[in-house]
Amino acid sequence: MVIVGAWIKESVQHFVEQQPDGKRRARYVDFDAGACAQNMYLTVAAEDLEAVVVMGFDDDRMKAALCLPADIVPIALFCIGQS
Repeated sequence: MVIVGAWIKESVQHFVEQQPDGKRRARYVDFDAGACAQNMYLTVAAEDLEAVVVMGFDDDRMKAALCLPADIVPIALFCIGQS
């Protein structure tokens, strides 16, 4: 399993001058997470494996379960396996 996460506060600060409400940040984080997942899907397929992205989870509970640092927000779990 691969954890796709982000430093949300850093991305908010980086784009605060572009759009103070934080929506620009969200677009970049979501876009980058999607590109990351797509590249992982391609790599997994090339290795004749299978994968699924899981995004339906409680952020706080997932952070605790994975012992993630406080400043990392989990975006998705990329689960890899064999069929």
